[in-house]
Amino acid sequence: QQQQQQQQQQQQNEQEQIPQEAGQSQQPTANEDDEGGKSPDHQLQDEILNMQSKEEEKDKGQEDSSKEKSQSRPEVEIEAERQERLEARKKKNSKNEEVFEVPAEEHQAPFSFAPPAELELSEAKTLRLKVDAAFSIGLDLVPSWFGMLVEDMDGSPEQPGISVGDCLVSIDGVGLAEKEDTKECEDIFSERLRDGVEVLVEPHCETTAAVPAHAIPKVDWPALLLIFEQFSADYEVVLSVTTDHKNMKLAGPRPAVALARGPATELLAGFFA
Repeated sequence: QQQQQQQQQQQQNEQEQIPQEAGQSQQPTANEDDEGGKSPDHQLQDEILNMQSKEEEKDKGQEDSSKEKSQSRPEVEIEAERQERLEARKKKNSKNEEVFEVPAEEHQAPFSFAPPAELELSEAKTLRLKVDAAFSIGLDLVPSWFGMLVEDMDGSPEQPGISVGDCLVSIDGVGLAEKEDTKECEDIFSERLRDGVEVLVEPHCETTAAVPAHAIPKVDWPALLLIFEQFSADYEVVLSVTTDHKNMKLAGPRPAVALARGPATELLAGFFA
């Protein structure tokens, strides 16, 4: 009976040992993992590294090929292409300038009167007045800011060297210009008037200017003529335009024209721009 029990125990131990050995044979040892096949995780990582390495080699190869290609191009060819690009850019800029070209009429010189003529640059004349027995001098005079203005002449007695439009700016050494009250100017002249009295005479001057052709149909001429009247009164000159609106004229005693030339030019340049 004891022998039977020992045999059964031995058989049971053998049966338990078989599965353990089978399990141990299925599990790889540390040495087998190191020396033999790798785990799935390790295999995936190796594949990724291999792919990255191949991509880097491919990119490097393309870069080297591009460098070799650029280095192999002759410098003459590169310079020729650069010149072609420059010429193309110049043509494009030239085309843009043609599109925005300023109209020819805007290239005209700004409006201005003719330069001062010899008479306008001359000095005042010193003359002697003739006075007849009737205390007449044969001149129709009007007091102004610049002196006694000659509006008309009847020729009796004659006054050589004096013309219509001239201005007597002093008499017997006393100034007649720039008097706040025109009556004061007239009174001084009457008090000093006698036969042979010395007077200083400024000549009558005129200057002209052409109206720009492009401005003639654009200007409101009725309104501008009213402005001319006011300007003439303020500066004691005559600012006028011909009936065909093609030419301007500024006229008056020399000191008056000299004073009005600048403001008149500025005024008209604004209207004729």
